[in-house]
Amino acid sequence: MRLLSLAALALMAISCGSANSDADCLTNAEERAAGTDKSNPDSDGDGADDCEEVAAGTDPLDDDSDGDGFADGEELECISDPLDADESCYECGWTHNDPGDLESDGNQVGDTIANFAMQDQCGEEVKLWDLAGDEYYILYMTAAW
Repeated sequence: MRLLSLAALALMAISCGSANSDADCLTNAEERAAGTDKSNPDSDGDGADDCEEVAAGTDPLDDDSDGDGFADGEELECISDPLDADESCYECGWTHNDPGDLESDGNQVGDTIANFAMQDQCGEEVKLWDLAGDEYYILYMTAAW
């Protein structure tokens, strides 16, 4: 009698949509509603599983949500915004760490200097504030004659 009760509960759980065939964070019912593949945790094959895409606000059925030529998974890995086509991964591997709340207040010791762009060893323009929070030391010098 007890076995029958447990089996009935398991059947009810499956029929209520709590089953999760691909072991991601989405139940089969949620996958059906979203149109994602319940047997594959990365429905669009972009390197970010469906759960990561839902959390990031990207489309789990589109491998490049912002259409910039970089897969969503690639952009999430290099800390680039997969929803902003103007932002892409830096070729040399720099991360986009600009917290969005920095303000320039001068150029003295301890001040936050302007968010100017520099050219890195890969020949790419890198914004200074994208290096915020990392273990980089920037030597900023000026000279006047």
